Amino acid sequence: MELAEIFVELLEEGVDCWRPVAAQRLDANRFRIVGSVPEEEVWQFKPGDTVRCAERAFSDGSRGLVAVRNLTPNPRLQRTPLRAPLSPEAVRRRMTKRAWVFLALSAISASELLAKRTTDYVPPPYLERLVRGFVALAPLSAVLAGLSLLALRKFNLAKPRGQRRRFLVGAFVLTLTGAAVAAALDRLNDELWEPAFWGSPFLAAIPVLGLLCLAPRIGLWKRVVIGVGLALPTWFVTMLGIAEWQIWGLEHGLPTSW
Repeated sequence: MELAEIFVELLEEGVDCWRPVAAQRLDANRFRIVGSVPEEEVWQFKPGDTVRCAERAFSDGSRGLVAVRNLTPNPRLQRTPLRAPLSPEAVRRRMTKRAWVFLALSAISASELLAKRTTDYVPPPYLERLVRGFVALAPLSAVLAGLSLLALRKFNLAKPRGQRRRFLVGAFVLTLTGAAVAAALDRLNDELWEPAFWGSPFLAAIPVLGLLCLAPRIGLWKRVVIGVGLALPTWFVTMLGIAEWQIWGLEHGLPTSW
């Protein structure tokens, strides 16, 4: 153990004072103080501390290494040990809980859609309801189609451009069909849930259509099972997303409902 002499400032002395102390040299400017503190002295750093030193000129013209910083880790400030990686099952449970919290908050925020229409409300013609329904569904439809293409391309599953064009045409047809069904089945729309309620199942089928059209490397039954698993949560999230978009659109004068 190589020992060296460093200087530690004495506190509560009224003037600048340094005590020469023995220290174990760790590298060029790091030292660990050894020894003990004499009675009636208060050192800036205590024995056992690892300190960083810097050269200093004293009033008598001499020079020496002065402890300027404590490098000893503070147990109270140390980070807790890293947790072991979560198992896939634990990750799935955590994501499921977060998804349910998100869905619950979305449902609460969409509750204002439950306001009843007045008894003298006259709905617009079917064609206008169809157009309004398509305006409400189209943004979410474009998002779902884009995400489906990106996901399949990331896993190198997408087919050539011709198949992608068929998929996009199919997504457009599903969106238009959803708007048509919503406009036909809920003419009065007395709770302002349309086209979110009847249109969302058709939009939830867009990822399923992407799997069927663009992922030929996956077996048909696997595609069907994966698609059904995607469709159910996608339907619920899409319904709430369209509902939020309807609220925003109606508040800003956009034709997102009737």
